[in-house]
Amino acid sequence: MKIIGKKLAALGLLATVTTTTHGGVISYGEFTREDSSDVVSGLGMDWLQWSSTKGMSINSALSTYAVDGWRVASVTEMTGLFNYFVPSYDWVESESFTQQTSTGWSDELNSDTETDVQFQTLFGYTYLARASDYLSGDALNKTEAIFGSDDNNNNYYGLAGLYDDFTVFNGNENGGNAYLNKDTFTTSFSYPRYGIALVRGTLDLSYLDGDVSNGGDEESDNGGVGAIADVSEPTSIAMFAVVGGFLFARRNNFGRKAR
Repeated sequence: MKIIGKKLAALGLLATVTTTTHGGVISYGEFTREDSSDVVSGLGMDWLQWSSTKGMSINSALSTYAVDGWRVASVTEMTGLFNYFVPSYDWVESESFTQQTSTGWSDELNSDTETDVQFQTLFGYTYLARASDYLSGDALNKTEAIFGSDDNNNNYYGLAGLYDDFTVFNGNENGGNAYLNKDTFTTSFSYPRYGIALVRGTLDLSYLDGDVSNGGDEESDNGGVGAIADVSEPTSIAMFAVVGGFLFARRNNFGRKAR
């Protein structure tokens, strides 16, 4: 299938993407967020951080944010988001069944390889596990949000989620996971660990075609997937403070490899 070929190409390009900060902006491929903001920009849209609506229902979130143009992310938009961040799995548009894949295990401190951590850095945490149940710096922390467009008219909405790998207190290592769960929740449902996926704008998947906005070629712009800001040495140091240091804090106390 043509789309699979495009996704495989995008997967190879995504592997070359790095996280940078520039002028207080966290950048990962197509996605950016000012470090003082809860609005993530990417794929032609604005995405409100999921942590900003933690504990809300769809109804309560829209009553707060709809006035500023926010709406619930559709199945198509969430599928596009997950195909970008977890392209090794072929996410399909469906409200009727659950999709799930492992994001693997890594003992590295290189933030460029931790795409699940980058997702959580952008979208925020909705659940932080009790630290005493896990080895220091490697707890189970989740980013989850209700989404959907109710295309099947059953008045239920699904759950999107992702978490990085973790290690329980007895040393058992567990890989990370990403999932799009089937529609289960009503618009009045709320849960302290779930946010609501709110968006505004129009989904743009031109990165799959290697389209770039500034007229550059695919090689110079990583095919539209990894357009990275030109950062100076001081900015690179700031990047490690924001992202690399974050990973080090998760990993440094339980005998993993330091790179």
